[in-house]
Amino acid sequence: MWPNTFHDGYQPLEPILNQHPKYHTFRKQLRKHNILYLEQLCTADNSTLLKWHHLSPRLHNLTKGRQPLWFTYLEDTILSDRLHRLILPHFQPPGVNAFAYNTSPIKKKLKPWLLTYNNDNEEIIIGKIRKYLPNTNQFSISHWNTNIDFEHKHYYPLPDLNCTPCTGCHLNSNRVKQTCTINISATICTSFLGRKTPKFKFNANYLDLIYSTAIKHSL
Repeated sequence: MWPNTFHDGYQPLEPILNQHPKYHTFRKQLRKHNILYLEQLCTADNSTLLKWHHLSPRLHNLTKGRQPLWFTYLEDTILSDRLHRLILPHFQPPGVNAFAYNTSPIKKKLKPWLLTYNNDNEEIIIGKIRKYLPNTNQFSISHWNTNIDFEHKHYYPLPDLNCTPCTGCHLNSNRVKQTCTINISATICTSFLGRKTPKFKFNANYLDLIYSTAIKHSL
């Protein structure tokens, strides 16, 4: 029996995946990544299944390699369509995704990034963690600029996004020369494993990062 299959009302993956002939192999793969519940793979409102390469905020690691067969089977089973990735009503978990409330940051050795927003002017703030400031429960981040389209409301399909280092703005703490650094709350933010490649990769759905951060403002 898969341990801890039912807990705190979450939607377990086992009843969905155990119909597949390779379920025993699936179970080993899921255990390796500590995946038990559908909510671990969903957006903040539980309406949408995140893409495989957008799971770093939920799983706190990078989903490397090809998409596994169990995830493809899950898509085939619970999605109404592959374009918008909406979950069929009888599979959709109710309410807000509890995993989106997670305020524990990704381990620093994994080089995490953070997203939050300035509540005064609703400005989205993205940056790479520099260090934790325990006296104020804040993170110091290297600030990056983005061109997020606030008119876009759907998780998928997701428009491309440019992300570039900020050379200095009104939020700059001016603590580091030639780098825009900002101190942000360690509670009201969402961590993800962005990577600086020739084109910046979020390894996350940036709209889900925004919504996951927004629900923490009630904490």
